[in-house]
Amino acid sequence: MRLSALLVSTLALGALGGITMNMSACNSCKVGAESCPCTGGGGCDPGLTCLSDTCVDENSQATGFASTEDEEEGSASSSSSSSASTDTSSSGESTDSTETTTGPILDSMETGTDGGACNIDGCSAIDVLFAIDGSGSMSEEINALVASQAFNRVVEALEEVNCDDIEYRIGVTNDNSPNFITGLSWAGANPWFDSTEMSSAEIQAAFSEAAPRVAPSGVPVGCEHVLTNASQLLVGDTTGFLRTDALLLLVLITDVDDYGAYDNSMGNTCGLGCTVTPQAVSDLYDNFVTLKGGDEKGVAAIVVAGDPNANGGQNFCGQPRSCGAPIEGYHATRLYDFASMLYMNNGATSNVCNGPQMVPTAIETALRDNIDLACQGFVPPG
Repeated sequence: MRLSALLVSTLALGALGGITMNMSACNSCKVGAESCPCTGGGGCDPGLTCLSDTCVDENSQATGFASTEDEEEGSASSSSSSSASTDTSSSGESTDSTETTTGPILDSMETGTDGGACNIDGCSAIDVLFAIDGSGSMSEEINALVASQAFNRVVEALEEVNCDDIEYRIGVTNDNSPNFITGLSWAGANPWFDSTEMSSAEIQAAFSEAAPRVAPSGVPVGCEHVLTNASQLLVGDTTGFLRTDALLLLVLITDVDDYGAYDNSMGNTCGLGCTVTPQAVSDLYDNFVTLKGGDEKGVAAIVVAGDPNANGGQNFCGQPRSCGAPIEGYHATRLYDFASMLYMNNGATSNVCNGPQMVPTAIETALRDNIDLACQGFVPPG
């Protein structure tokens, strides 16, 4: 609920082109795989390095790609890079001297049916929590997400993470009440949807009933808080939603920030808004990592919200926008900061200003890109 929504009778929503994350065609070349595009954050499958926006094996002499340093200084930098990753023992054998930062060790990797890498030691389960802004201004984004064909693509991408061997749970909540939300016809034992008990079609139907019920969320003016609400729900959850061996994936969808500074009553020229002092983003991050036993690799997020680097001017209350009419989205500084805190490329962001129809596409792309690598990199305890 934007402040301007209380002062203007209607908001026209439309669609803008473009998307900020890597939108490579995953069917022809799997993002992060060797000789394929790097992720949006410059990551690659374990054992590979991003050079010239392409994932390559630096130990191979036939990569055909050069880093920026190589292009400027010649082949001498290649030798320097090789010496940084391996040491030669007195017997003349090469030994690894540094820990791989992009994921698990190579001897746990396999090749999947789609040609991408799989980590047999990585996660085989994902717990997904959708925290969706229930303001009236989000109705078109919600409708686009629950459309059967769009959400089916999201489910397919989720099921294909780490080469098609994923069990998953999907929970839904809003931006104000720390409870799981289900459809009116839901009769399951738990308030979330489990792939071990339901078919993908049944999960799609259950989600399509639940997601529209995030509205109205009853949030006070300017106090939307998808991230904080997700933290409160999971920290206090007694349903057993989180599993120790599962990657925790937060999907945060909103057109404002989490308790945005500009939505504070002192943060805009209209003097209207929220009086709540928000919890520090770093503390919220710590909450999620603690839930995963202190393993930062066990937390991932997909943020669809206003890009704080996009200049959409200000509304008449002086609130900074990522975009104006026909779509109105506001700088989600706290949400983008949270995504940047996550391990390596575990945080994916997309600008809600790209339009309602791009919301499911952004989530699908992030699953095939960032979340696939996050799952490979998270080795469950035990």
